[in-house]
Amino acid sequence: GLTRAMALDHGPENIRVNVVCPGPVDTPMLRNAWTRMHPGRSMPELLAELVPVGYVGRAEEVAEMITFLAGSRSGFVTGGEFKIEGGVSARYSIAPRP
Repeated sequence: GLTRAMALDHGPENIRVNVVCPGPVDTPMLRNAWTRMHPGRSMPELLAELVPVGYVGRAEEVAEMITFLAGSRSGFVTGGEFKIEGGVSARYSIAPRP
């Protein structure tokens, strides 16, 4: 909601507002957290099973989206939510049927 409100407020000033929402990305922070929570289990392979595209994201993939949104080729893009998470939200946002 904040992203959309700011896009509306600042559009007349030619200021674009978007949000990037990364999912599981292979970073030292994620690896450290995984090791503490799941000792002895390999993070990339096990976590990749939960991601529909079959692998854990790379920081470069998130950076590419941010670079695109900051560039001139996205001049008409504002108020958007960009999930960079390999389809995780599509898989887990479906409510189970009774």
